[in-house]
Amino acid sequence: VHDIEKAGATNAAGTEPASITIDPVSGDIIWDAPAIQGQYNIAFIIEEWRKVDGTWYKLGYVTRDMQILIEESENNPPKLYLPLDTCVEAGTTLDVEIFAEDPDGHDITIETFSGIFGLFGPAVTVDPGSAIAQPNPARLHFTWQTHCNHVREKPYQIIFKATDHPSEKNKQPPLVDFGSWFVTVVAPAPSGLAAFSSPDNNVVLQWDPYTCRYAEKMQIWRRVGSYEYEYGHCETGIPKSGGYELIDEISITDTTYIDTGQEAGLAYGAKYCYRLVAEFPRPRGGKSYPSKEVCVITETGPGPVITHVDVEKTGDGNGEIIVSWIPPAELNEEIYEPPYSYKLYRSDSVSTEIFINEISVLNYEDTTYLDTELNTLSKTYYYKVKLYDNRDSLIAASPFASSVRLYCSPVKNGVELSWKADVPWSINTQNYPWHYIFRDHFESADSDKLVLIDSVNVNTTGFRYIDTGQADLHPLDEKKKYHYFVKTFGSYSNPDIPEPQINRSQILGTYPNDTIAPCAPFHLHFGNITSIHDCKEFIKDKPCNFREFYNELFWEKDLTGNCDLDNSSFNIYFSDVSAGGPYEMIANVSDTFFIHKHLNSFAGCYRVSALDNSGNESELSDPICHDNCPYY
Repeated sequence: VHDIEKAGATNAAGTEPASITIDPVSGDIIWDAPAIQGQYNIAFIIEEWRKVDGTWYKLGYVTRDMQILIEESENNPPKLYLPLDTCVEAGTTLDVEIFAEDPDGHDITIETFSGIFGLFGPAVTVDPGSAIAQPNPARLHFTWQTHCNHVREKPYQIIFKATDHPSEKNKQPPLVDFGSWFVTVVAPAPSGLAAFSSPDNNVVLQWDPYTCRYAEKMQIWRRVGSYEYEYGHCETGIPKSGGYELIDEISITDTTYIDTGQEAGLAYGAKYCYRLVAEFPRPRGGKSYPSKEVCVITETGPGPVITHVDVEKTGDGNGEIIVSWIPPAELNEEIYEPPYSYKLYRSDSVSTEIFINEISVLNYEDTTYLDTELNTLSKTYYYKVKLYDNRDSLIAASPFASSVRLYCSPVKNGVELSWKADVPWSINTQNYPWHYIFRDHFESADSDKLVLIDSVNVNTTGFRYIDTGQADLHPLDEKKKYHYFVKTFGSYSNPDIPEPQINRSQILGTYPNDTIAPCAPFHLHFGNITSIHDCKEFIKDKPCNFREFYNELFWEKDLTGNCDLDNSSFNIYFSDVSAGGPYEMIANVSDTFFIHKHLNSFAGCYRVSALDNSGNESELSDPICHDNCPYY
């Protein structure tokens, strides 16, 4: 290393200090350039890693060394010219020319090395087929007839070596140039995809049998509204910006699929668009190009279509949300006897099985409801509309639609915003790609007024925005708390449904560069079992194999002390060992209580921490523990 980095040594171009580097992926070692002749020995380590359930584990390593002879010479090395790294669709032939040129005009030999020669044998050919010296400039004709069994996620590395051949009378040593070329074999796109809407508000998909029998699964992707894009030559799978949702994975041999919308169901009158992607098994892995997109509009039918879940007021207990929907496009009165009524269901859980409120709306044309006394500051609310006939029999229901949830995190000299909504329409459409950002402390005349400061094209940047004060050219003040809300735009992509769907998030505030954590919760206590008497009463009628114990936890926010008074949620930690731990985080909740269900016994210890809107976490509360309730 001392000789390699000798003071005053420069690279071959004479523009920078000499250096030696190794590419950690390809293994290419570049020494640019030796300064002193002699014999050098370098050693390097090659490590092997395996990924299991998202975590990488080091399996082992091997150490190798290499001797390098540096001699004084007037000879100049040859130069290899390789094509750019590329992708090739399985079943097609890769046909390229590799060139090498020697500045001294010497003859050149081009050689190639790769594992593909041993793996795929006759499918790969080179011409000239052996190390044959060629007049300057030299060429190597490389062909690879790819097949489906060549598909894999990572590229294949092909190494080329060019060696010049000075004349014997020059008595100069031959010099070489190495180069690595990476080729990824990509699976072809599934073909023949077609979509049909069925009377029961499902979508039936059909496609051609997949050509690569080595594939393992067929992925089915769906979104509301069309998203047209041209995928790149090496772009497989579905892009994140496309707004598609992976709804299922089925056997590669299947050629039909019925989309029922899973538990939520499909929305009436929505335009659903689909693509297919073939997935290959590990360890090679790999995904195909996406299929062409096909779209279908579901039957308008007798179902209401929910259009708005708009946060009208942000508050902790006094928040308000406007919920709107449109009546069914058609109702057969001979089948569904009027008059009709709606029932509006609300939930603060993603689960479609938990309803915390039911509101009857008797007027069939009354399709707007103002829901009040909500905690819109901390909670996301989900709404579903059901339509009933004169006999109070259910006719049809909309899927759940959530309020827009905004998240704020402090970053250096700014605030990062992100938002999401679980709705049956699309909030990243090509017709309405812009979402609007509102903030206070913008107009000096009214610092509390939230005004429009910027817009975001969510199709290109995602549901994310970083505010550094660029809108009014004034840097954010880390001593000020800035409040924001986002206005989203979406669509069902059906001309019979008015658009766009415009909905606002809750108002949320944070400080730039916020590093102050909230105070730790206090008065952590159990609610269901507080004494040995409670324990005996609970288990006296339980069978011996009872395994459905639960613990109710309650605590209080600490709004005193020198800490952040902004509490957005709480992390729950559990240990089945002792009060000293170790502890594992088991939940994050916005309320000041938690029920730990499906336990084998009451035994265990708990601690709770508080989080603010900036993601800062408090210290853990003092632990509380339960002993088991023995029962014989």
